[in-house]
Amino acid sequence: MAKKKKSSSTPHNAALITGKVVKWARELELVGQLLVGLSVYAIGLIWAIWTRKAWQVEGIHDEETARETAMALVETYQQEEA
Repeated sequence: MAKKKKSSSTPHNAALITGKVVKWARELELVGQLLVGLSVYAIGLIWAIWTRKAWQVEGIHDEETARETAMALVETYQQEEA
């Protein structure tokens, strides 16, 4: 009969276990960081939709300034044609 070898804690086994624990900790940290980032993004997106800020962009530009600029461009073009 073959003798069964007892599993003993060797430095090699300890290193493997430590490596697995470190890998697991890094993956857990990555998952945590992804959850934090996605939650911030989701809260901002939900806020923009809930308050309708995503579709109401009034007041970003001054209509009078836009008209003056357009008229100046038209006048400049007409002068260059003449």
